[in-house]
Amino acid sequence: MIAAWLVILCTATPVLGETKPGRWDKEIEAFLEADRAKAPKKNRTLFIGSSSIKRWETLERDFRSSVGTVIRRGFGGAGIQDATRFADRIILPYKPRQIVLYAGGNEIRRGASPEGIATLFDAFVKSVRAELQGTRIAFVSIKPSIKQWANAAKIKQANQLVREYCSDDMRLDFIDVWTPMLGADGKPKPELYVADQLHLSAAGYAVWTAAIKPVLAENSRAYYNSPERWESTISAFEEADEKQPPASGGIVFIGSSSIRGWKTLKQDFPGHPVINRGFGGSEIIDSIHFANRIVVPHKPSHVVLYAGDNDMSRGKTPK
Repeated sequence: MIAAWLVILCTATPVLGETKPGRWDKEIEAFLEADRAKAPKKNRTLFIGSSSIKRWETLERDFRSSVGTVIRRGFGGAGIQDATRFADRIILPYKPRQIVLYAGGNEIRRGASPEGIATLFDAFVKSVRAELQGTRIAFVSIKPSIKQWANAAKIKQANQLVREYCSDDMRLDFIDVWTPMLGADGKPKPELYVADQLHLSAAGYAVWTAAIKPVLAENSRAYYNSPERWESTISAFEEADEKQPPASGGIVFIGSSSIRGWKTLKQDFPGHPVINRGFGGSEIIDSIHFANRIVVPHKPSHVVLYAGDNDMSRGKTPK
């Protein structure tokens, strides 16, 4: 498969349909202005792409229960190459744990070949991976549309090539929205589109949510349940303990960022040896997992745990 991809990526001569320089300046500057006013937190899920992302007004609400807070960066008419071009401004600074890209349809409309779409996606992946090696990237398949049905064969081929590309990398996901948007007659379901027969209706976005949410939720569970996520933080605690071992019989405070950010903890509990072992974003299971390394060795008289809010924001039930 890898050898085949080398042939495709080296020999394809796509028509890319470059957009005009400066076309996106106002929209990109608006994103940057919003970031300056309130910088998005790191390790979030980023949705980026064309008007289908821009017009998804319920996106943040649709995914809050499964992946937490998301970042939406859609700009109408954009292609994969535009997402790559602006990566240093509206992708890399966020350091997202996963990226959801929807683009490619505009390039097909402007004459790009299926092989060209695969080449553009390869360039996007390499651009992101040069700075964010651990970030997962999901490609949402180019959707069918009534207005662009004449390009259906090219879109299907482009989707298949990107699917094959993703299958060679465990950190890439291909999410199929093409299939669930077709009716029994093999044509796009009219109710999934607004009047222009191109952009999605609320029903269309519901189909997308149903296709995308399970993939992102599983990725989030794997990310947050991975002990490797915290290894550098836990190792730093252990190194600090080796240099200056805390006294036994103290109070260990362990949990999420509310513990980690408690700068006055020692002053607030005078007369008690206090040890802060908070690590932002952690869940209850993380405190359990690392207790033998950052709690038990201190032989504390008391352990104070604050955790659970991250569990709830990621979809865990009270039970």
